[in-house]
Amino acid sequence: MLKDTLARGLLVAGLLTGLTACTSDSDPIADKPTAASSASTGGSAAGGKATCRTDLDEPKTGLLTVEQIWPTTTSIVNGYAAASYDAAACAALGPPLTTPQPVDCTGSFPWISAKPEQSDAIFGTTGVERSYTATVRGSDAKPAGQVVTPLEVRELALTLEGNNQAAKHPVVQAAAQCAKPVRGLPFTAYRTEIDSQDINTPITAFLAVTSDKLIWLEFDEQGWTESAYTRVLELAVADAAKL
Repeated sequence: MLKDTLARGLLVAGLLTGLTACTSDSDPIADKPTAASSASTGGSAAGGKATCRTDLDEPKTGLLTVEQIWPTTTSIVNGYAAASYDAAACAALGPPLTTPQPVDCTGSFPWISAKPEQSDAIFGTTGVERSYTATVRGSDAKPAGQVVTPLEVRELALTLEGNNQAAKHPVVQAAAQCAKPVRGLPFTAYRTEIDSQDINTPITAFLAVTSDKLIWLEFDEQGWTESAYTRVLELAVADAAKL
């Protein structure tokens, strides 16, 4: 069995309770969790004590939607979540959680941590202010009688403190080692293959880098085209400007 990506752990605690299914047909995503919560670093702050990561209300804009990707879809399945990071509380966790591991290109995104709570601690101490996650699943309309196979996109957007900081982030430095640069786009991007959550075939993932954001996209299921990858990646970057 192919291993889950670490991004699955980051795509994110809120999706366990925030996943919304609007469909007339049953869909497997509605029956399975799409994220794992961070154990020791996150949650809702209690008793006024700051935590490294705090869950926020579901974001209303800035992330991909089913309708954007598949305008003619007859099935809408999506989930959204957001979290903020407290730099001081994350730093207080100390090593080993706050120490990036040596880059491991055979491991999971972001290639510098072994588990989601370590990713949270690293994010919080390397300038990440908020994380936003989306899982969207849909398909283009098909003529009557044809089998509809839904496709899925999972998105993780990280917003960083200050402009022009993203290119220096350790996640981007790891991407330069573990993924291939994508040419011809108006922003920096990297492309790689990862294990699928649904099929026994590697799938394509991208990391887009803007002046103050990192946007990780996983394209699951079979049936994606090169033009679709580019269109959705550009949509995600344009949407993230609203975060």
